[in-house]
Amino acid sequence: MTHEDAGHYGEKHPGAELDPEIAKKLKEKINNGRISCADAHAVAAALKVPPRNAGITIDLLEAHIVDCELGLFGSGVQQPESELSAEAEKLLRQAVTAALVQGRLPCAAAWEIAERLGIAKIAVKLAGDRMSIKINRCQLGTFK
Repeated sequence: MTHEDAGHYGEKHPGAELDPEIAKKLKEKINNGRISCADAHAVAAALKVPPRNAGITIDLLEAHIVDCELGLFGSGVQQPESELSAEAEKLLRQAVTAALVQGRLPCAAAWEIAERLGIAKIAVKLAGDRMSIKINRCQLGTFK
C-alpha cells in the first residue's frame, strides 16, 4: 500500500469478511479512525486470535494503526533512556543477526528478542537501524 492508498486498507484483502467479534472489540479501542499497535495486540490476545486477524479486521474497518511498538512509521515511541552496556549491545547484535530472514528482521522476532533480553522493543529496532537492517513481516500486517 502506498500513501495514496491511505483510507482504502480493506482493498488489501479481497473477499475477506469482517469478523463481528473482533470488529466489536476493536471498535471499542478505535478513536478517530486510529488504533494503537498495543491495543490491537491486546484485543487479539484477549480474543485468542492471531494478531494478523486483528490487523485484517482493522483494515476492513478502514482504521489506521498508530504508535507502533517498534517505533516505525512515525509512531513517536521514544528511545530508551539508558544506553546499553557494550556486552548487552553485543548480545543484541548477535540476537538480531541470528533472527534475520532474507536479510530482514521479522517484527515477531524483534519482540521476542526484546523480551528475552529484557529491553525495550524500540531498542531492538534501533540496533537494527545501526546495523542497516529493516524490520518486516508486521504481526498485524501493516507492512510485509
